[in-house]
Amino acid sequence: MSGIVGILNVNGATVEQELLERLTDLMSYRGPDASGVWASTAVGLGHAMLRTTAESAREQQPCTIDGEVWITADARIDGRADLLAELRSTETFARAEPDLDSLDDARLILCAYHAWGENCLSRLIGDFAFIIWDERRRQLFCACDHLGVKPFYYAALAECIVMSNTLNCIKAHPVVSTELNDLAVADFLLFDCNQESETTSFKEIRRLPPGHSLIWSARGMQVSRYWKPPLDGRVRYRKTEDYIEHYKDLLRQATNDRLRSDRVSIFMTGGLDSTSVAAAATQLASGAGVQSSLKAFATVFDKQMPDRERHYSGLAAEALGIPIEHLPADGLKLFQGLDGPEAMTPEPYHDPLLAVSIRRRRHASSHSRVALTGEGGDVVFRYSPPSILSWAFGRLLLNSWRYAAHYRRVPRLGLRTGLKKLWQGERTQDMDGYPGWLNQDLERRLNLRERWEFVCGERPRLHPFRPDSYSLLGLSSWRIIFETYDPGWTRFPIEFRHPLFDTRLVTYLLSLPNEIFFDKLITREAMKGRLPEPVRARPKTPLVADPMRGQADSFEEIMREFIADPRLAEYVNLSALPRRAEPADDCNDLWINLRPVSFNRWLRQSACEA
Repeated sequence: MSGIVGILNVNGATVEQELLERLTDLMSYRGPDASGVWASTAVGLGHAMLRTTAESAREQQPCTIDGEVWITADARIDGRADLLAELRSTETFARAEPDLDSLDDARLILCAYHAWGENCLSRLIGDFAFIIWDERRRQLFCACDHLGVKPFYYAALAECIVMSNTLNCIKAHPVVSTELNDLAVADFLLFDCNQESETTSFKEIRRLPPGHSLIWSARGMQVSRYWKPPLDGRVRYRKTEDYIEHYKDLLRQATNDRLRSDRVSIFMTGGLDSTSVAAAATQLASGAGVQSSLKAFATVFDKQMPDRERHYSGLAAEALGIPIEHLPADGLKLFQGLDGPEAMTPEPYHDPLLAVSIRRRRHASSHSRVALTGEGGDVVFRYSPPSILSWAFGRLLLNSWRYAAHYRRVPRLGLRTGLKKLWQGERTQDMDGYPGWLNQDLERRLNLRERWEFVCGERPRLHPFRPDSYSLLGLSSWRIIFETYDPGWTRFPIEFRHPLFDTRLVTYLLSLPNEIFFDKLITREAMKGRLPEPVRARPKTPLVADPMRGQADSFEEIMREFIADPRLAEYVNLSALPRRAEPADDCNDLWINLRPVSFNRWLRQSACEA
């Protein structure tokens, strides 16, 4: 998770070396191992290095392999063996040096660029964000990975283009304005996050959406999409076991590519997704003789609510033979423990109990520079209830029969639940959650009620047989989740890797018949003999209670001490903010009414940074 920055003065002015070094130094918290800059007249690249793989032990960036094409990259390239085989088959690398196998990931991207130009993106898989300057063609070429795990921001101004994977780095450039983007702020106050994948909370700073590239040349700048989750895949086997084996192979590949480090943390709950990743990791690490380098971390509630995560995560860790550290999260008050730099986020972020996540990241980073998560399981393994009643009723019965025949028991998702979803459909939210404290001028100017109805409304079922998974993959909330794992947000030098968001695995799972995912059948079958039976057979279990429950007193205390930033009134009707939690309020009401508090904290922190 190294830091990268690039400056292109499109007016031809020479890049200031001091400015380039200052922007690079601003990212030292995410890249403490080394730093470097390279400049050639109107172009400059900077890099703050975090070494997490064996290949990166001697890596230096920015770098080149021919003196003409330069790169700075935050990248982990997967499927290296296949990529190297393709490179060796090209005329460019037919006589490649014997140490081609030991190339670091940045130079591997450069080799792919030399072989195929911008079309190299069709061969690259993994998590990456990079900036390439091609001196011969006077061309800038940038890209981020397929699913947007690695962020990429840029400001395209009249005199220059500033690029980085670290938002605060771009904000620090003297010609980049930090004027707020009103629509992005309104989205935050309505939905917790910006709904536009190509914008940020700042008018002049944009983000490169997942699966997109940016090219600048004398002809101008072009942003284009090179990949999106496929709609046309269709894999059909005669036996259920064949689906399972194929999935196990891909999970093994995805996890193995993300174990390229001598010490690895695992963020593990007692649920099926993260324990499946842990099972794959321990099996691979044991085969390589490095199992002792794995350690699991789990957040638990021992007193505040009935919670079995300590029990189930402990069972899984014991069965897998890895140590686990349970981190109790009881008794934390709203916004407690958020005074340090780790809580100062580049954009508005709403989590009154953020200290829980900060503590887990701090403990994991003390063990390793790499952490695995089970993020994505509820997306890629999502079962899509049928939506057309005339067809769906029979399909629902067929799926139930298949499940019962396979498991010898009635499915947990019962017929009544399925019928209810058929009749009612599913909506992400309803109008009851629309806040009453928005600034009315802002509301009218941006047509926010219409925007609320659009975002919360039904979406076309684009995928022919996995529509819910396909739709969930495209949600803007995943972008914010990935970014909040990134050191540009966390300020911890640790790289989070998400095996279930592997492009190969996602593509395969989108091509499978829907019934394979009924009650996560494919995962449960794959984990037979690998996870203890209570964990493997455990139903999907959200928290029994919301950690926000019982925080009414904290809310009233917060509102008594509330001091509004002068800019808050542009977005919020301060007189309409509730000052106490009503007895009828539920946790969702409390969450919504605390959004202006989170935004106000961010405004005040931003003012202090400036």
